Amino acid sequence: MTLTELRYIVTLAESQHFGEAAKRCNVSQPTLSIAVKKLETELSVELFERSKNRVFITPLGEKIIAQSHLVRLIINGEIIMTLTELRYIVTLAESQHFGEAAKRCNVSQPTLSIAVKKLETELSVELFERSKNRVFITPLGEKIIAQSHLVLEEVEKIKDVASAGKDQLATPLHVGAIFTIGPYLFPHFIPNLQEFVPQMPLIVEEGFTSTLRERLRCGVLDVIIVALPFDAPDVVVQPLYSEPFVLLLPKTHPLAKQASIKSTDLDNENVLLLGEGHCFGDQVRLALPNLNKHPGKIRTESEGSSLETLRHMVASGLGITILPFSAATGSGYSDSFLTTRPFEELSLRRSTALAWRASFPRHKAIDALREAIKRNPLPGCRSGPTSPSYK
Repeated sequence: MTLTELRYIVTLAESQHFGEAAKRCNVSQPTLSIAVKKLETELSVELFERSKNRVFITPLGEKIIAQSHLVRLIINGEIIMTLTELRYIVTLAESQHFGEAAKRCNVSQPTLSIAVKKLETELSVELFERSKNRVFITPLGEKIIAQSHLVLEEVEKIKDVASAGKDQLATPLHVGAIFTIGPYLFPHFIPNLQEFVPQMPLIVEEGFTSTLRERLRCGVLDVIIVALPFDAPDVVVQPLYSEPFVLLLPKTHPLAKQASIKSTDLDNENVLLLGEGHCFGDQVRLALPNLNKHPGKIRTESEGSSLETLRHMVASGLGITILPFSAATGSGYSDSFLTTRPFEELSLRRSTALAWRASFPRHKAIDALREAIKRNPLPGCRSGPTSPSYK
């Protein structure tokens, strides 16, 4: 859909006549009629009932048009940009790199760069400061990008409202998960999900918590799987399960002789943790404050890009690491080479949750996803409470 199409349906709803609406929008009646029909086809809903002399708004159309009114209010009724341009600048603000933003938007870098420059020219403002390796958002750019977020959110709500009138399990579900959950959880439950709802494929992606939060907010993702605590406005958070931390170490390491590990046993060890941006590394540092007391002895800032990277470094003899239980099994290394040990402290755990927009109408899709995960619990995991919380 486009902002122009939203303007057309709002005007048609006000005038209840194609000819009058076309006149107010300064376009021909066929142009307006074709655009409205195109939007109805895209949303798979009927917004208006047509009669010879006027149009009537359908019940579902009333909800969508009310949402369209909000979009027009946010942009003050002026349409000098497109939704595509707004998505480009929001993605560029998130990635702070033209190449990465173009990749996420599935366009070439010149295409994105030209579109951003065109919008800056139309608005007569500079949204970004360019450097050789990255871009920086200007103070005025921050305000405009925040407003663009709002527009994109409201447009996604229009799609959500339209989806509510359809089979909630008949279209793909866009699911995101943090890097330390997705690779281990997805293969565990997706086969079961496909078995009982084969008509609902998943479009999955992995990312940092901060990235997934923004992509959920903008409507790119329908639901995300994250570690608690997690907070975002107008988002429902429902705990799924908790799992213990375990220590991964070479079979020949002295600590491997112990049946279980105390947190103080790590005081003089070289502990490898995920780098900045990974919430699991932060959770481990919070759960094991001793790691922060021995900066000269404990390597807590290794820039491991994934849990698998840490596993390889442990195998190479660089140190030991802490993993969530779900990531500790099924590696390519034999049990005679690497081993795990539990911690004596039962509190050394992390909790995982589903999070989705409060306005997301496909409740049956969320239920199906949650049920598939619950039916196929990860080894060592404990189910959490089932009541959602609203943020």
